[in-house]
Amino acid sequence: MDNKTDSSDQLFTNQKHPKDSSTQNHPEENGNCWKILIVDDKSEAHQVAKLALKRLKFENKALEFYSAFSAQEAREMLRDHTDIALILLDVVMESDHAGLELAQYIRDILTNKMIRIIIRTGQPGKAPEELVFMDYDINDYTTKTELTREKITTAVIGALRSYRDLTTIEHQKKELQKINRKLQQEIELRQKLEAERLEQEKLRMEKEFLAKQTEDLLKLNADKDKFFSIVAHDLKGPFLPVLGNAELLIEIADQVSVDEIRERCKTIYDAGSRVIDLLDNLLQWSRMQMERINFEPVRANLNEVVENNIWLFVQSAANKDICLKSEINKIIPVFVDINMLNIVLRNLTSNAIKFTPPLGQVTIFVRDLQDQPDQASGFVEIAVRDTGIGMSQENQAKLFRIDEHYTTPGTNKEKGTGLGLIITKEMAERNGGRIWVESEPDQGTTFWFTVPTKPPQ
Repeated sequence: MDNKTDSSDQLFTNQKHPKDSSTQNHPEENGNCWKILIVDDKSEAHQVAKLALKRLKFENKALEFYSAFSAQEAREMLRDHTDIALILLDVVMESDHAGLELAQYIRDILTNKMIRIIIRTGQPGKAPEELVFMDYDINDYTTKTELTREKITTAVIGALRSYRDLTTIEHQKKELQKINRKLQQEIELRQKLEAERLEQEKLRMEKEFLAKQTEDLLKLNADKDKFFSIVAHDLKGPFLPVLGNAELLIEIADQVSVDEIRERCKTIYDAGSRVIDLLDNLLQWSRMQMERINFEPVRANLNEVVENNIWLFVQSAANKDICLKSEINKIIPVFVDINMLNIVLRNLTSNAIKFTPPLGQVTIFVRDLQDQPDQASGFVEIAVRDTGIGMSQENQAKLFRIDEHYTTPGTNKEKGTGLGLIITKEMAERNGGRIWVESEPDQGTTFWFTVPTKPPQ
């Protein structure tokens, strides 16, 4: 079917057109118009296009026309005007494919995907429509013989709308890139500040740790200096009666009775025993500080260990008419270092006998924590209770401390070394347990300590 148009509407078919004049091109202020580049080697094509579009506005912005009469001239125009929105492009100019080569130059060399290109050709055989759309990224294609005012207006509006959308998207893309760069800079700045803060916090914590460690070491050294001063005094003390009585015996051995000699020998023996006890405890403590004592926990029967220790102290208790007994009458499995458990039991039993008057009683018993839901499971509490002189809360606070050399004479004036409970505490804790005391003056004393019943998880 033939397309028919009104003769007044046909702009490119067998009619004369007025020459181009300045009244047909009204440049607007930059940014307030749409720049249109007409590329055609025929001046009539320029005049007709401007005439057809001179009153057209899109989004309240007029059209500003630029003319190029060859592809080379168009290239120069494009370098000077990077914001051209639309090209009305002829194909055949200085060569049969000059227009298509210009389109390829725009897309591939200038990498301009924004500018809209409408092909207007008078020789469609030189540039078949299907080939043009497939190979050259063309936005519209018309032949000059079919181009009317309505068609060119519609094509231009469609192209400008597309250009507007693309430039809006590109602008938004650039804005997003700016925002992303700012966000990235902000993130990097915050990461840097956070890294600096963490480094400062690390340095502060290290400084505080070193200060605390220094303070603890100074206190520990001061405590040990005090402790060794006391030990040196206690080591020297027993030798005075030993040396004094030995010297006196040498001088008066022929003049005194056997009973007096026996009494002075007993004094020498007691002083020597005290020195031996002190040296033994000091050796045990020093080996623990240097971790020279092997920790070898094994499964054992608590009842058997307690009975063996009671057997060791039966005679000492009998000498003071003290009843020493165990109320552990069943097999209780424990997981401990037996040597350390024996040292704890011996120290606590010896102290209990020492501070219990004649006709008193010392009892060893247990309280199984597994029978008490509110207590820690997997441990058993062992108690050594006496009916002795007891102690005040003030004196209880001095026990187990290396910086407090607390020792009092027993009910028969027995003297202690002051190291026993310190060693007892460290060995109880080495086995994973703890130790504490319950006492009232003249109401007796109970020492409690815990030992595990199974290996740690």
